[in-house]
Amino acid sequence: MKTLSHIKKIILSTNSTKIFKIIILIWFLLWLSFFIFGGKHGQYPIIIKMHNLPHEEKQRYIMGIELYDFLSSCKETISEKNSYDILGLPDHSIEIVRARYLLWPRKKVSVNPDFKILWGLLNEEPIGYTKIKKIPSGILFKKTQLN
Repeated sequence: MKTLSHIKKIILSTNSTKIFKIIILIWFLLWLSFFIFGGKHGQYPIIIKMHNLPHEEKQRYIMGIELYDFLSSCKETISEKNSYDILGLPDHSIEIVRARYLLWPRKKVSVNPDFKILWGLLNEEPIGYTKIKKIPSGILFKKTQLN
């Protein structure tokens, strides 16, 4: 019982409150300096700038403007019931995950998709598919017999 009351006295003493206030002040000043001076490669100013942007603009910045715009146009072309495959992005990479997120609810399949999206593979042309959309870095192909 004595130890419990002794601990309460220490916590409520003016010295411990001063120490607590000093620690909180130091913590606040550190975070303030991170925002003012920026962090690694100026990440904090970017975070502050991106905070007020709409969701689409944040995705566009993260994925890359050209890839995001191309996949968005593919999303408009491919109906929700059709399947697709993306070639040219590394398997199991964050780019594939982001692309699948953007193209959802369309289903990504590796075997016999309705559409093939080629990113950066401009010299390849899949057999049985017709080119329907092209930009400098990407091409969208549609299965020839698909309506």
